[in-house]
Formats: sequence, C-alpha cells, structure tokens
Amino acid sequence: MSKNAQQLMQTLQERAITPRPAWQFRLLRTFKWAIFSLIVLGGGLSFAVILFAVQQTGFELLEHAQHSTLELTLAILPFTWLLFLALSLTLGMYNLRYTDRGYKFGLPQLAFYNCALSLVLGTFFFLFGGGKRLENAFAVHVSLYESIEEQKTQLWSMPEAGYLGGTIEQATPDTIWLSGFDGQRWVVPCQGADVAERAQKSPGEKIKIIGQQAGQQLFQATAIRPWGQAGSRPSPKLRE
Repeated sequence: MSKNAQQLMQTLQERAITPRPAWQFRLLRTFKWAIFSLIVLGGGLSFAVILFAVQQTGFELLEHAQHSTLELTLAILPFTWLLFLALSLTLGMYNLRYTDRGYKFGLPQLAFYNCALSLVLGTFFFLFGGGKRLENAFAVHVSLYESIEEQKTQLWSMPEAGYLGGTIEQATPDTIWLSGFDGQRWVVPCQGADVAERAQKSPGEKIKIIGQQAGQQLFQATAIRPWGQAGSRPSPKLRE
C-alpha cells in the first residue's frame, strides 16, 4: 500500500469515518429525479395553459394589428403562466445539473433538454384539455388570479383600437346588432367581411370582431370570428 493510501486509511480510522450505505445514494438519486420530474410537469402544465390562452384569444389579431406586434403579443400571452414556465425551466436546469450525470452536460444542453421535455409534455396536455382544466381551476379557486376569459374580454372591448366582442342580439346576413361586454349596443355592418364558418349569427352567441369604429355605436367589421377560437375556414356571409 502506498504512503498516501496509508495516510488516508489512518485519517479515516482516526475520524471514525465509514462509507454510507448504498441505499442512501439510491434514495438521494431517486429523490433528485422525482423533483426534476415534478418541475418538468409544472413547466408542461404552464405551457399547456399558454397554448390555451393563445387559442382562445387568437393570433389572428396580429394580422390586423393597429398596435405594435410586440404590444399585442404581450396582451395575448398570460404573464402568470409565463412566469411559472420560466421558473420551472430555471429550476429544472439547476436540478438536472446536480443529478448523477448532470455534470456531463453544458448549459446549452441542459436548457435544450429541459425546454424540450416541458414543451412536448405541455403540448400533450393542451391537446387533451389539460390547459383548459387547470386554468379554470385557478380561476375558480384563486381570488387574485385574473382569468384568461377576463383578459380576453378586456382585449376585445377596445372598439377604438379595432377590437370588439360581445353577444349577438339580432342579425341579418349583412348586419349584426351586438351587445358589448360593457352593455353598450352596437350596429355592425358585416357585408364583405371575412367571416369564419363557425361564427354563428344566432341570438345569444358570443363573437369577436376586427374592424373600425365608424360612429358612437357603429362598428364596421372586416373580420368576424367565434368567441371560443378562430374558425377553420372563411365564409363570405354569416351562416343562416
């Protein structure tokens, strides 16, 4: 045995240092991966809600933007869930770095693997309705939380900026009488407007309209969409 090895053995004996049982290392490794899995799950759920918010509000706004694209994008994306996603990605990178094999990866690799896992998982949750259910649960149980529906209502209550939403009171193929979310009534000429096939004209239906305010209670429509999400195909007229 070499001199250094003898000194090491002597030091261990003097300090009564004994090896830890292997099960403790296995337990610690399992705990680290469990925490990482929970963090990735949180990031995935956050991304699912972000996708749900984009679907509900609709990026068709950007095609008709009278405000800057950045301003409108920030209005569409939910800051609460963006913060949750950013926090999950940061914690996930930190946790993955200190797993038993995390030292092998550089920062770009850690960021890529963590983001990829969260985004793929979030897309899966979104496709199966997880984003909607989670956001609805927050809206019901967290009093300080401003729901996506509330944010969406505010965004589509800006006729001066070209965005109007509300409930149909009456409609003909060329004109809609609309009650806005603030209770104001509007006459909306829609002849020649790009109208999604799913945008029903039945009284009581909610719709969102892109156009231009032409008077105190007059709004000229250029595009009409259903309230829930963008229609799949345009139609020259409101459906009968």
